[in-house]
Amino acid sequence: MKRRGKRLDRLDNHNNASRGKFAAAGQKVENLLELPAGSLIGVSRLEITGNRQAVVEGVRGIIEYSEETAKLAGRSGTLVFRGRGLTLSHLTADSAVITGYIISVEFL
Repeated sequence: MKRRGKRLDRLDNHNNASRGKFAAAGQKVENLLELPAGSLIGVSRLEITGNRQAVVEGVRGIIEYSEETAKLAGRSGTLVFRGRGLTLSHLTADSAVITGYIISVEFL
């Protein structure tokens, strides 16, 4: 196995530290401006009303869709909705509204 140089290891450590600093700064700005958590650091946001409606922000695409399953690609992973009579009642470039009888939500 070939060992990487110390310079590359230091660059990786620097990049990881920069990501952590950016996330921490984003959280501070969110708190200061009273924004929803995660809105500045690139994570999906999910708001569920009862078991009849789910609003997902940060949608990158639809992976699978039927009346029983809606699988959406989000910024921070995949969301799987299972239920009966599921419909995508609204769909924009980065958000979706799922209505119907929602039985479960799974994060992958």
